[in-house]
Amino acid sequence: MRDKKPNLPSISKVKKALHDDWALRVRARDGHRCLLCGGTELLTAHHWYVTSQRGHAARYCVDNGATLCFTCHIREVHENPGYATINAVRKAVLARSPDFDENTILALAKTELTTASLRLLWDAMRKRPVTLDDYDALVDLKGGKLFLTVDSAQKIAVVGNTILTPGFGLCEVKVVSPNGLSCRYTLGKIEE
Repeated sequence: MRDKKPNLPSISKVKKALHDDWALRVRARDGHRCLLCGGTELLTAHHWYVTSQRGHAARYCVDNGATLCFTCHIREVHENPGYATINAVRKAVLARSPDFDENTILALAKTELTTASLRLLWDAMRKRPVTLDDYDALVDLKGGKLFLTVDSAQKIAVVGNTILTPGFGLCEVKVVSPNGLSCRYTLGKIEE
């Protein structure tokens, strides 16, 4: 008997979840700071290496991302992309990604996103659960719903991620609600 995989959500939901997960991992890798000015406000994750087409797997490779504040992203990278700026971003990414391999990104850029490749990326994302070891977290069951509050202003997970929660096991993030200096996650228990 074959192992039946759960249905994939709609392609647009999968792409959004994969993009949000990619952006979260890029910002976390960069210490939630802009690689150009060091700022911590209005951070974005920028596809810096391969951006000419949208339908390739390099879109979800963390090494193909750089954390930039909104101002640096627009003014320095998009409106005035000089050699010094691009080189500064490249050096910062290389410093944070010791296993960076340009050939891998180029190969991924040639890998078209199909339903099958999206399924592989989705499964890989969900098999990488977020752990709560480094965070003060409170798990709460109210009215049959499971909530997780994490004492961190930075998101640790996005909708679609899995989280390993104490006492409840593996759960899927259904909703993320930032609340000042903490984030509240509505979770759904994953049947094992």
